[in-house]
Amino acid sequence: MVDPEIVDRLLHFSTEDAPVLSVYLGVPADPGELRGVESRLHSMLKPAHELAASQDLTHDERESLRRDLDRVLEVAGRARELQGHGVAVFACNRANLYEEIVLPRGVRDRAVVDATPYLRPLLAVLDESHRYCVVVADRERAWIYEFYMGELEDASRVRGRALRKPDYAGGWQGYKEHTVHDKAQQLARTHYRDTAGRVDEMMRRTGAELLVVGGHEETVGEFRHFSRISCSRESRGRSSSIPGPRRRGRCANAPTRSWTRTSETRSTPRR
Repeated sequence: MVDPEIVDRLLHFSTEDAPVLSVYLGVPADPGELRGVESRLHSMLKPAHELAASQDLTHDERESLRRDLDRVLEVAGRARELQGHGVAVFACNRANLYEEIVLPRGVRDRAVVDATPYLRPLLAVLDESHRYCVVVADRERAWIYEFYMGELEDASRVRGRALRKPDYAGGWQGYKEHTVHDKAQQLARTHYRDTAGRVDEMMRRTGAELLVVGGHEETVGEFRHFSRISCSRESRGRSSSIPGPRRRGRCANAPTRSWTRTSETRSTPRR
């Protein structure tokens, strides 16, 4: 899962000491195509290697870029771990910057050397990746998850009180049936209210845009009555998710130095 603090750091990162190397690499899902990842990466970084050997940079800038290139090339050795995903790498050795971000889908291969990280492709992927809050509930228990960038994380669990046998009243000729039924309903309402409160808190804390509710049809209907989330942001049972408002970030990547270089290939790995 992408750490928002890392993205925020990249958005505000700039340095005058050395160039920043930004690399986007798509790793194919087909195991037979993994061998070609290393050669693609070498080809993509060739202009950056030429820049690191030129007089366009100072000695310290050349050394920093060379170390960045060496480190980025190591990514090819982990292609099997990244299979079917994209990876974005941002490096500036002299400024102690190195971040690898695994993306949920493949991206177009490209390498950019500039004064700031090249973030447009990263922000495009983040912009299309909605953050979900997922709750699966019955009348006694609930499981709450966070789903983002292809990863499902267990956030919390809720367990309410319930009668051992709410359909059994006992007593002479079942005269207590109505009382027991009311008690079961009261306990279920308390459980739904507690679960809805936790869901609301989680969505506020994580910035989740969509709510997905799962469970038996009757249970989902009962829970929705207590949910404070707008119906326009909610998806019930097996129905499709309804997109909510997207959050966009700021991309500060205007070239400021004469050594700006870009290398890009338009071949996109099969996903």
